[in-house]
Amino acid sequence: MKNDLQKAFDAVQADERLKRRTKAYLRRATLDYGRDTQRRRQRQTRMVSCAAAVMLMVMGAGMWLLPVTSIDLDINPSLELRVNTFGRVTELKGMNADGLALVDSLNVKGMRYDDAMQRILISEPLEPYLEDGSLISITVVGKDESLAEQMLSNVVCRAYAIAEEDNIFYCQTDPETARAARRVGLCVLRYQVWQQLKEKDPSITVEAVALMPKAEVMALAKFEKLENPCGE
Repeated sequence: MKNDLQKAFDAVQADERLKRRTKAYLRRATLDYGRDTQRRRQRQTRMVSCAAAVMLMVMGAGMWLLPVTSIDLDINPSLELRVNTFGRVTELKGMNADGLALVDSLNVKGMRYDDAMQRILISEPLEPYLEDGSLISITVVGKDESLAEQMLSNVVCRAYAIAEEDNIFYCQTDPETARAARRVGLCVLRYQVWQQLKEKDPSITVEAVALMPKAEVMALAKFEKLENPCGE
């Protein structure tokens, strides 16, 4: 009787072992009924999401640092504000000796370009250059004409609040013209006048145009005023 019970018990254990082995086999064959596949897909999804987040951060940083337009301010100091696609100043550069001397005292990096222009024009280091009613030349340089026009309107509005309207010249131009003007050491306004005068008198020099009185420059320049730059 005892032997019969032991055999029956062993048979039950054998059945349980068989069930466990069968279950393990089926789990391996079906990848744990899809749970391993699901976990693997979840891990892959997280990895892709992390990679995408890193890529967006890198692209965002690149867009922040990459200037798409620039604003040239020429009085006697010549300054260039480089502006990114978000309308923020990424860099302020001095374009001549006086401009280089001012750059460190003008903290405008990261500001909106029109706020930066206002801060520069009312800054203490710039006061001596504006006391005699100097000509203020503002040039927005960019390939997107619509964007450049809007930016020009905004910065001119800020300039009008600070200086006499008759002393402010402004224009927008393409990067090639701006580079050509810089190469010869003239603001875009005087460069345009120089090009115009050279058609009639090829002997006229850059130095002569640089010393030309502002009233004469304004009279010769093809200056088209903005209509209501401040939206008034």
